[in-house]
Amino acid sequence: MVLDSIPIWAFSILVISVVLLSIEVGFRTGRRIKATMNPDSEPPIAPISGSVLGLLGFVLAFTFGIVYNRYEARKDLVGQEANAIIRVWTRADFMSEPYRRQTVKLLKEYIRLRIVSVSANNMIQAKSAIARAEQIHRQLWAFAVDGAKKDGISGLAGQYIMGLNDLIDIHGRRVAIGAEDRVPFLIWFSLFILLLLGMSMIGLLTAMKNSQRSSLTNVLALAFCMVFLVISALDRPFSRLFKVSQQPLIYAKTIMSK
Repeated sequence: MVLDSIPIWAFSILVISVVLLSIEVGFRTGRRIKATMNPDSEPPIAPISGSVLGLLGFVLAFTFGIVYNRYEARKDLVGQEANAIIRVWTRADFMSEPYRRQTVKLLKEYIRLRIVSVSANNMIQAKSAIARAEQIHRQLWAFAVDGAKKDGISGLAGQYIMGLNDLIDIHGRRVAIGAEDRVPFLIWFSLFILLLLGMSMIGLLTAMKNSQRSSLTNVLALAFCMVFLVISALDRPFSRLFKVSQQPLIYAKTIMSK
């Protein structure tokens, strides 16, 4: 996504600049309007600005809900994938050689790749690790097929295949939720337009009420910056601010190493 190329610190400066610039533009526009209008008439700036800010707050809350629910889903899927790996690992004991030994070896590599793919610094490294993980899926499935052809599909072999199916399914969901599902650009665009309009209306209202510029606008800029920053960080797959703990996978790796 385009916003991923912008560092978090630069994104924060962008939001603060939009807020302060919009307030200043609105304030100066209000001063010019105030100088030319009839003193007895006053446009309904207050209700309009309140409506715009209310809409901005609603869209922000909606967007935050999207990214936070996705963040929680990512955490839950880490535990599910760790459990699926352990199930396949334990059920591999019932496979004949050399499939059992090769399966255990591939699973150890797989769990390392899954940890690396989340700890990667960019999408290129993550995609490389994911591609290798999916190659391991195909190899494990080939072992299951060969073993079934050789020994027949027993109840234990069926349990192994079911566990492998679960592992492949959870992997696909982790990739989709963690790296592919993002806040649409249209929502980000709408947020920035609403932010620009809302802050402009605040500056306009301040001028219409014959008030002076206030340092509290800096507090307002900081508040909106924090909300935008949290949403952006939660939406980024490689955010350092909201890293999904890989402890379940690390624990599974420890068990498999004993």
